[in-house]
Amino acid sequence: MFPIRHTNHVIDTRAVRKVISQLDENWLIRGLEERDYGVDLAFEIFRDQLPTGETGLIQVKGAKKSFKKSANLSFPTKTIEYALLFPQPFFVFHVSLKDNSIRYVWLQRYARLILDANDKGWREQKTVTIKFPEENNFKDGQRKIEGFLKQSICRDEAIKVKFTLDEIYQIWHHQKAFINQCSIEFIESRLEELEQCSRFWKEYPLTNAKFSHAKKDLSDMKSNAISFNGADQDQLEYANTDHMKSFDKFLTEIQAAYQVFTEHAVGDAFLDESLGHFPY
Repeated sequence: MFPIRHTNHVIDTRAVRKVISQLDENWLIRGLEERDYGVDLAFEIFRDQLPTGETGLIQVKGAKKSFKKSANLSFPTKTIEYALLFPQPFFVFHVSLKDNSIRYVWLQRYARLILDANDKGWREQKTVTIKFPEENNFKDGQRKIEGFLKQSICRDEAIKVKFTLDEIYQIWHHQKAFINQCSIEFIESRLEELEQCSRFWKEYPLTNAKFSHAKKDLSDMKSNAISFNGADQDQLEYANTDHMKSFDKFLTEIQAAYQVFTEHAVGDAFLDESLGHFPY
């Protein structure tokens, strides 16, 4: 007897083709060698023909029926737990083949903001019901998904800012009274890492001039440390007084920028009201 292809597989294949046909030309689909683990499509956003590093994953589920105001889908819990392993956004696209409508949710955020908040025992179930808001219509909502991807990268860079800032504070506040060339060069390297978090600073600006001024403070302190070479620590501290005050102020401004981020955070990512009422 020949193998029979299940009807659901046929529906999902048609649904994947429907999604691909509606993608913006700036969405580049990446190849997948395996589709056995719940990922149907991987994509990256391009702007002005240049890559952005903004990537996402999609699982597509098809349906023959039309969607009502709120489209619901019974979804495997194990796939949600799998999605939570990924650092990049993992989306579920629900496709109505009858009316060519596509709804979506950002699965990791849906799990944290909806499932965790409303049903603490959802992980013990085999399936959960995902409710796709009418607002999350893919035809009109590709910009919202692109906004989610930007948020995700900004979140990751904010985490890097926090860890790098902690490393700087660890050295600066414990050694600034006895600052030396080695410790300054360590701080300089971490400052370079902070400056490279361009997405974060785009959202929470700290001007290039302030970074340049901070680098100049460090450079002058290093020159003083080399000149004094530990001979007179009091004179070295006196020579660096203004630079230390200036660099302290710079670190305070970075901490304030990170604080703004945390005040706008909900769960694992901050919300942008311009992206609609549903942050998932």
